[in-house]
Amino acid sequence: MTHDPVDREELARLLPPPRVAELPEDRRLSLEEQLMNEIQTPESAPVPPRRRHRRLALIAVPALAAALAGVLVVGQPGDDGGREAGGQLQATIERIALAATSLDLPVPEPDQYIYVESQVSYLAVEYNATSGETTSHVEELHPRETWMSPDGQEGWLEESRQGDGVEIGGSPASLTSPSYDFLTTLPTDPEALLDLIYGDGQGEGDSREERAFSTIGTLLREQLLPPELSAALYEAAALIPGVFLVDDVRDAVGNPGIAVARESETYGERVEWIFDAETFAYLGERVVAMDREGVEPGTVTGYTGLTRIAVVDELGERPADGAA
Repeated sequence: MTHDPVDREELARLLPPPRVAELPEDRRLSLEEQLMNEIQTPESAPVPPRRRHRRLALIAVPALAAALAGVLVVGQPGDDGGREAGGQLQATIERIALAATSLDLPVPEPDQYIYVESQVSYLAVEYNATSGETTSHVEELHPRETWMSPDGQEGWLEESRQGDGVEIGGSPASLTSPSYDFLTTLPTDPEALLDLIYGDGQGEGDSREERAFSTIGTLLREQLLPPELSAALYEAAALIPGVFLVDDVRDAVGNPGIAVARESETYGERVEWIFDAETFAYLGERVVAMDREGVEPGTVTGYTGLTRIAVVDELGERPADGAA
């Protein structure tokens, strides 16, 4: 059997020695030029995004001490079309995009499976039918593993809190339920990609901007992404009004990082995509309560930490321990 695993060490490599380029040379040079220009551009004045209440009855859970530390707003909510991002945000996105295109990721064959291992935690809400009370708590961090065929038609999920594994997949591929094959058909021009996402209208939230940010988050989560598409998704996110940076954050397993984030007015929370602070590799996602009824502001209500991606030959097969 053959394996093409990618563990965290490989994901953490920033700009290794050049391989066969995933992007045309003119695109790579353009990215590098934009990066150098943006580094010298003064950042925009901080403007906090507006928030409004969501009518939800949830019991407060303890806030993490550092959840609100280091918020740095450099995007301008309300900019016309989001086409002009703040200098620091844009410079960071360019670094993230270059890091993404440098990864030598496996390409699955039609009869293989994409294996993704994560550490996850969610806000669990329970309703007591006898008392009529609703309570909530943040689950313990626990492992989650998925296997999915490239066409998305055959998959398997194992998550420790659920006991036995369950079949997944089989749904038509879309922006909010993508397969690997579907991802390879998406445009890699950031503006064209964002226009497609806006036009699709899926995702969570009341505004098209919320839905677009949500959709991109779905495309990033538990996916083996073609490198050039990863770069385009990050660059497209920078064009969405209200996107900003959060510094000094940690991912699900404690790795330090920075986050590209946006506040959801619909749900009263901040969704953060976390990247390694030095290599700019994607580490995962966390959700922080901001203005959510019944939940202490600053509470981290969700974590998704990527730990390993591989291509394997059999459904349910795990890559060899220590494989690189």
